[in-house]
Amino acid sequence: MTRGKRAARRAVVVIAVSGLGAAIAVQPAEAHAQYARIGTRGTVQIATGHTTIAVCDTAADGVGVSVEFWTRGGPFTHYYSMSDANGSQQGCGVWQFQGGTVIDRFNGYAANGVSTGWINVS
Repeated sequence: MTRGKRAARRAVVVIAVSGLGAAIAVQPAEAHAQYARIGTRGTVQIATGHTTIAVCDTAADGVGVSVEFWTRGGPFTHYYSMSDANGSQQGCGVWQFQGGTVIDRFNGYAANGVSTGWINVS
């Protein structure tokens, strides 16, 4: 192999490795699940991917729990709110989005005023 061919081969390897580094650098961060307690009354869960939110009443005390949240999808943001309709019985209030809409931030709260405060989904 001549010097010219070896130099060209090294250049291709360097470019390929450099390109791989650039490809890895631009990969988006993976969205992870989030969890927050609403005092001792319930929980809010955001699933991995940030497309599903659940609010669960965990205390059989007659104090309901709800969640209000903002979503984003493209240039649009929307406000929603929902409750765990069956109280502390098995099952939670669940909302799932598709088509690129993700949950951006939420506030879980109980009917007695206890709140998670607004939490940004990261």
